[in-house]
Amino acid sequence: MEAHGEFNVVLNGNAIESKLKGSFNDVGFSDYVETVKRNVAKLADLPFVMMIDNSEFEGGTPEAYVVFEEYSKWISTQHVIAKVYLVSSFVQKEIMLQQTPELQNQNIEFFKEKSEARDWLAKQLAAYERQ
Repeated sequence: MEAHGEFNVVLNGNAIESKLKGSFNDVGFSDYVETVKRNVAKLADLPFVMMIDNSEFEGGTPEAYVVFEEYSKWISTQHVIAKVYLVSSFVQKEIMLQQTPELQNQNIEFFKEKSEARDWLAKQLAAYERQ
């Protein structure tokens, strides 16, 4: 089966930044997950934050959301301090939370503006470092 959906993942210090674009099937989302896992491995168990730009994400097949839920369970076992999702509409937030219950167990927030998302991540990182 051919992968559907486009993505980019960049490791920037202790931050993993990604952008998802288009509609994803399970193959496309599995490719994204493997790329994120490779970047998490590069961090060698160091704490990190994530910014996921879903502003051009159009959704996924039911099978893609199954992969997303499994990935979310896995990422919860890593040293992720906080995650932000950039969305074009807060309807995306509701769909993601409905389709991926594991997200509710994570320190996440949803924003429309990248500057607000970066500020929130910086605060989460600072709070973690004060512990």
